Amino acid sequence: RTPAPAGNAPARGTSSASSASAAPRMAPAAMPDSAPTLRGLEDIASMAQKNGAPVLKVHIENDMHLVKLEPGRLEFRPSLRAPRSLAGDLQQRLRDWTGVRWSVSISNEPGNPTLAEQKKNAKAARIESVMQAPLVRAVLDRFPGAEIVAVRDVEAQEVAPAAPDSADS
Repeated sequence: RTPAPAGNAPARGTSSASSASAAPRMAPAAMPDSAPTLRGLEDIASMAQKNGAPVLKVHIENDMHLVKLEPGRLEFRPSLRAPRSLAGDLQQRLRDWTGVRWSVSISNEPGNPTLAEQKKNAKAARIESVMQAPLVRAVLDRFPGAEIVAVRDVEAQEVAPAAPDSADS
């Protein structure tokens, strides 16, 4: 097979082994003991943040539907907004950050929801759960048109000490 000219990007979703992969047919290198274990896109997004790649982090969170992740190998379905270079960019960054050759490929399989979709779904489920509480339901029934805009864990929030009232002095 002859290599494609550098200026021609492969058509998105044409095969599960994208030409963005440095070695689409070769098994990835064994992970050294010092390489970080990446369990999901959350870990990869966190790594991007720690290594000063905020734009890549945003693409990981919003434009990647994870299909498969194993040591040295990542397969995902990109969103329609994802840049064409996402697989190649991520492959190079993972190699730089972990010291291991990664195979990053594009898949036609649907994959998991993006991290942003997962976060949005979790927030919606939490609001729905709170709406079922009797006290909240009573308030919503009493005030038609009222809506829940945020749910916070009271236990998780530190209660700030009251500021001294300067008007009393």
